Amino acid sequence: MSRLSVLTVDDEPHIHAGLDAIIDWREYGCTHAGSALDGAEALEFIERDRPDIIVTDIRMPGVDGLELIRRVREIAGYAPAIILVTGYDEFEYARTALRYGVQDYLLKPIDEDELGRLLVAVRDRGARRSGQRGHDGGSDDATHDPLVVRSVARRLVLSQPTEETVVAACRLLAIDRDERLFYAAVVPVGVAPDAWSPVALSGALRETAYAASASRAFQETDLAIGCLLTRIGSDCERDGGLLRVKGLYHRLTELLDQPIAMVAGIPVVGANDAWRSRNSVRVATESRYLMGRPGFHVAGHQASDNGDATGRIPGDPVDTIVDAIERLDAAAARAALGSVCDTLTEGATSTAALRNWLYALQAKLNRLIWELDGTVGPELGAIGRLPEQIELRPVSEIRRVIDAAIDAMVVQVEELRRLGRHSVVRLVKRRVDRAFADQLSLADLADEFGMNAVYLGQMFKKVTGSSFKCYLRQARIAEARRLLESTSLRVPEIGAAVGYHDPDFFVEQFRRETDTTPAAYRAGVAQPRDSGIES
Repeated sequence: MSRLSVLTVDDEPHIHAGLDAIIDWREYGCTHAGSALDGAEALEFIERDRPDIIVTDIRMPGVDGLELIRRVREIAGYAPAIILVTGYDEFEYARTALRYGVQDYLLKPIDEDELGRLLVAVRDRGARRSGQRGHDGGSDDATHDPLVVRSVARRLVLSQPTEETVVAACRLLAIDRDERLFYAAVVPVGVAPDAWSPVALSGALRETAYAASASRAFQETDLAIGCLLTRIGSDCERDGGLLRVKGLYHRLTELLDQPIAMVAGIPVVGANDAWRSRNSVRVATESRYLMGRPGFHVAGHQASDNGDATGRIPGDPVDTIVDAIERLDAAAARAALGSVCDTLTEGATSTAALRNWLYALQAKLNRLIWELDGTVGPELGAIGRLPEQIELRPVSEIRRVIDAAIDAMVVQVEELRRLGRHSVVRLVKRRVDRAFADQLSLADLADEFGMNAVYLGQMFKKVTGSSFKCYLRQARIAEARRLLESTSLRVPEIGAAVGYHDPDFFVEQFRRETDTTPAAYRAGVAQPRDSGIES
């Protein structure tokens, strides 16, 4: 499937730069096609390029986000996915946006994981989707939209909330200011990421005494689902309601028909302290790796089903994995990884030890690639993101990410050794010299040669002293000059012959390379052999 193009619209320039810094667009099957500082600029881009996805803020000067969405929905035959960036105080705007077919939301500040999940969801639904929500009887009330509710629940527990956040959350999540609640993280064991979502947990919760909490289940990581649970009992109970929570764990295991790991935070009173319950989960999982196998765990208590887990990762499997990759032996690298995963599954290590091990693995794999004059690809970059949320990532997810990196690195190491820097650049130059009139792109050539596009671009410039785009433009303009000097072809025809099918863009590129227009260039040299009209 070809990558989807994304247009970001926000009146703050640092937002665009920030997104490029935190989002690996290729990893989500996308390219960041362009940025616009207001709705009017966005409409110009849309008329020209028709992006597949539009990520837009609501409040902007001039043409704001709502007006932009309304105009986009009036374009015949064009139905991009629209992701709305909103805030707690803008749900009235969001309600209006729903009428224009907006189904996806991001709450400020933009979170990498949330945006990534939305991009994947759009990609999986197809490159283009129609905005049916406003036309098929769907709800037009943002306060009842499941994604909005889940996003608010997630934001409430991320950190200590403001009073405005608490007020909005109590209204949207139907939580009383003095209600007793707790946060729980639920992770399935041995389940692929695409087979698990908040919907699965919500469905199971509706069959329990915690049905009111079903709408508050949200995505914590790729596999972990977080949830705010209420109706857990009172302080008067001897165990503070923990027996009920443990009963919920066993009931969810039955309803989901799969093993799960569940970590319950400390009970708190009031939405303003919900973040403390989630923080207690993170503290508990920091000291021990709890997601290695099914079980029920309580923050501040010994795991009631799993026993102790205090050991560290034995031996030095990092060097074993790196050495195997250097030998191009993917099987040996995966076998070493398997021993680590067995240790994790047995619960015989700490989260801190696992995090340190992942950092060491990433550092040594990076060094291997750099020593071969390569650059880090997205699969290896994914290892670097594991430690940040390792507390809530199951063994299956850790193994999947590292397995993918092993396979990609074996291919990359073999390619780097076989071609070498100068060899691959020679191949790319030869392709440009012979086929400059084709729609060549660095990304496509990188895919063809089995390389990372960023690395290929850096390597090309290091060897030739010119960027790929500049080299391609020079090759095209050189041929255009020859045709202007030796033929009577019209200027648009010459542009098309060298790969520029937009005459205005051809003139712009010609001027950039020669400081003159094609017509002026032709007038300044000897007349072509055959007379004719040039433009």
